[in-house]
Amino acid sequence: MNDTKQVERFGSGRGASAGRIDARFAVVSVLFSLLYAASLAIGRNLARTGTCDLGSMATWVTVLVLAAPLSIAGYAMLSWASSRHRVAASEGLRMRVRHPFLLAWSVICLAWLPVLIARWPGDFCFDAMWQTAFVAPDTTNISEYWSHLNAWHPPLHSLWLGGSLVLGQTLFGSYGAGLAVYTVSQTLIFSLCLARVVSYAYESGHLRIYVAALAFAALFPGFSVYATMTTKDVVFSGLLALVALWVYRTVRDDIPSTGIRSWLMYGFLLFLLSMLMRNNALHAFLVVVLLALVLHAGRAFDARRLLVALVPAIALSLVITGPVYRALDIKPGPSKEIMSVPSVQLASVLVDHGAELDPADRAYIEQLVPDWRKYDRNTLADATKEHFNTGLVSSDPLRFARVYLGHALRYPGNFINAWALLSAGYWSQSVSYANEADAVQLSLMCPYDAVRGVLPQYLAVPFERPVPPLSDAVDSALASRFEANVPVLNLFFKASTWFWLAMAYVFACIALRVPASRMIPAAVLLAYCLTLFLGPGSLYRYASPLFTSLPLLLVMMADLAGASVASDSAYVPAHMRA
Repeated sequence: MNDTKQVERFGSGRGASAGRIDARFAVVSVLFSLLYAASLAIGRNLARTGTCDLGSMATWVTVLVLAAPLSIAGYAMLSWASSRHRVAASEGLRMRVRHPFLLAWSVICLAWLPVLIARWPGDFCFDAMWQTAFVAPDTTNISEYWSHLNAWHPPLHSLWLGGSLVLGQTLFGSYGAGLAVYTVSQTLIFSLCLARVVSYAYESGHLRIYVAALAFAALFPGFSVYATMTTKDVVFSGLLALVALWVYRTVRDDIPSTGIRSWLMYGFLLFLLSMLMRNNALHAFLVVVLLALVLHAGRAFDARRLLVALVPAIALSLVITGPVYRALDIKPGPSKEIMSVPSVQLASVLVDHGAELDPADRAYIEQLVPDWRKYDRNTLADATKEHFNTGLVSSDPLRFARVYLGHALRYPGNFINAWALLSAGYWSQSVSYANEADAVQLSLMCPYDAVRGVLPQYLAVPFERPVPPLSDAVDSALASRFEANVPVLNLFFKASTWFWLAMAYVFACIALRVPASRMIPAAVLLAYCLTLFLGPGSLYRYASPLFTSLPLLLVMMADLAGASVASDSAYVPAHMRA
């Protein structure tokens, strides 16, 4: 569909320019502002007292006070977006780039190079030590489970990381050399994904976004530092950003000249690799499939192209992670990860109301969460989920459901507070946790010295620090937590900022009566956020796909406002067209 026609259809000059109140704009602005204001007020309560304090009149007065100016600002922005009279995004900025992708990739790699040298040969994180135990030449001190390839972490990532270590040891007699092979390959892949998302801004005519996004990609420490870490989240965040970009181009009918078949195959591979690199991608994609089917059934969106690529990818991933893993004797990962939220909720009830509980229920919950006494308004679920008794759940799921739901109804405050403390870093800009998603948070990663002597030494590869002054400078900059301590600037380092940007896009689509298909790319990111809301805590590495998708989110917002009147199928930037 031609975007120019869409702008003419929903950009009718209504709202403020028409001199009257547009009821649709007003309702959408008020609803969004109330939700956003509530996230700020509740997050502030959590940061101060560790509770949501939903029963306090002060909380809701704060929400109303914050929502009033936000509603006015939101209405004004919708009125502006609906007007035909806007300056094109490319106007006033003349720049011709022959190869925007190669330029972006080169700039990003050069900008990240000092960090790579400072952290050479890479940061061998705590999880990696267990994840690669299956390649150990001596498994005497390693448990049976970890001495074999397993699915606690994605086997595809474990094979990549473990294979790199073996390669380095075989060719150079050094696990450090193997870690360097992994780190360099990961840095190149991650930077490639990010550069592709950035370059799309130029290809779609948004030159200012291209320049700003390229600067962000090159300078944001969350990218350069995490590119050197052996965690599965790095490449996954790049893949998910490419998935969102593929979906956006597909729903806009922006298919490359290579043809629809190769485009669908490309999408299929992106979906599949994303699911093989992180389990909760499957859960997010199932939500997307459900939404696409509903919109398709209601004739609001022709979902066939999306489903042709996504559904087979889901089916194949289930085959690989099921029968194929069993055939290869890859042991399944623990199910206790999905019990992160229930573990803290039930522990919270025991801590605050243990004496009130029915003796049988109390005994059952104590068996479920043996470490319940460790709960103290935790912002990370590890203390309670570590020994969560999943066997009790699988042996009698109906009893678990009865006890869980019964206590949720009886103690809703405990359940809401315990959940909010884990997830607030993703949806509130007011929180200030030690492990929140708004900081790069290297402290949660395990340096070599912290595990010396605890595990076989080959599993803990030390930093070589080939340029000590450079390493010292990078370490000092990271230790200062500048990204979290500078007012206003710290908002750009908060995952919640980009979550609310995606939410704002959806609300704006509704207000402007944009075709429902344009909401699907944001739905991919928001569905992933839903999986984070049920996770063990607010960590940057889990939220990193929101950061890597930022250039696309900005393009989507600019397209929505009509900043580019380019045809959906065009690749040539607007300012270069005849």
